[in-house]
Amino acid sequence: YSVLKPYLDFDEKLENLEKFENNIKLRGLDIELPMLITKWQHYKSVKDDIQKLEKERIRITEEVSSVEASSDADKIKSLKFAGVNVREALKTLKMVLSELEEQLYPQVLQLPNEIAENFKDELIYSKDVQEADVEDHIEVGNKLDLLEYISPRLYFLKGAAAVFELAMSNKMANLFINNNFIQFSNPDFTRNSIVECLKLKDIQSLLSLDIIRDDEELDRLHLNGGASVFPFCCYHSKSITNVSALPLQYATKGRHYAESQLPGLYGVWQNTSVQIFIGTTKETINEHLSSTVKLLTDFYATFEIPLRVIYVQPNNLSNCEKMRISFQTFSSFHKQYFELGNLSLYGDYISKRMRMYYSENRVDKFIHVISGTVLKIPPLLASLLEYKRDSTVNNSLLNKDNPE
Repeated sequence: YSVLKPYLDFDEKLENLEKFENNIKLRGLDIELPMLITKWQHYKSVKDDIQKLEKERIRITEEVSSVEASSDADKIKSLKFAGVNVREALKTLKMVLSELEEQLYPQVLQLPNEIAENFKDELIYSKDVQEADVEDHIEVGNKLDLLEYISPRLYFLKGAAAVFELAMSNKMANLFINNNFIQFSNPDFTRNSIVECLKLKDIQSLLSLDIIRDDEELDRLHLNGGASVFPFCCYHSKSITNVSALPLQYATKGRHYAESQLPGLYGVWQNTSVQIFIGTTKETINEHLSSTVKLLTDFYATFEIPLRVIYVQPNNLSNCEKMRISFQTFSSFHKQYFELGNLSLYGDYISKRMRMYYSENRVDKFIHVISGTVLKIPPLLASLLEYKRDSTVNNSLLNKDNPE
């Protein structure tokens, strides 16, 4: 497969060093920035030296051609000797550059995205529900014969709960399709090169498989599930989209795999989810973010469960995120909030790594991206079980929507 070489924007980050250092501080990251800057400057110096030698090599080649016509043997010999020295120097410097890239690229790719300027430390939406007797949702589900929970890795939904899983994933997917999103069917596995390139630390694969290719090179595949941002990024990697085709709006329903330490259905390792992807311009990205947040808030507000929509604090963002908005419900039994879905603003952070462009007036620009796992079925089901604990929960789930 073809090589993907990320675009490194370290120079752009260094244009406002104070702002960048504050970004790192707010995120609570431990990055030795002065040492990294020194390495970067050395890397750029080597690249400049290579460019100078390339120009010198071309000059010598052209001069040899012109001197050969005059049959000046001594001059030709001198130029050819100089040409050999330049080629040897180029060979050495290119080896040095390759070693520097191997050391530097992983470190630069770990640098965080800028925190969004419109980030606010406040609630976006909040709704309370009157509490009844506190009881664990697993116990409620067992009493109503709606689920069999063995461990975070192994559980079964039964009866109305199984119908609910199908119905809600269909309903959420159709909500976006009716708002001009294109439905996708994504693969569950992602190549190691893509995972390493994007450095999305918040997305942890549940399983890795090593495959020996025909050329006997080792390739690793990561199990993330179709409800992941990775497949969408791969689809547009190393491509240019005409600005008239924007916004790119995709939705998919599928499996989401991730380890978790949360209790019960709030922390199962495999769940049915809905993932969306929006690719657009810098000028319109905030408009799309606001309209999508409203769409999701209206959806979750229809359920008789506690709900809050918040901005995630910078120290809880992954390196790739400019902003994340979290849709959460409160568990009276566990006395804490659990996430039902999320929406992340990435800006052009992903596009620079995946070379995702759009063309406007013959100028190629990086696509700005919004993506998120907007619905996770098990946490929503857990909250409904906790706040509707009598036998009517069966009818409530069955009548909420019918799977298509």
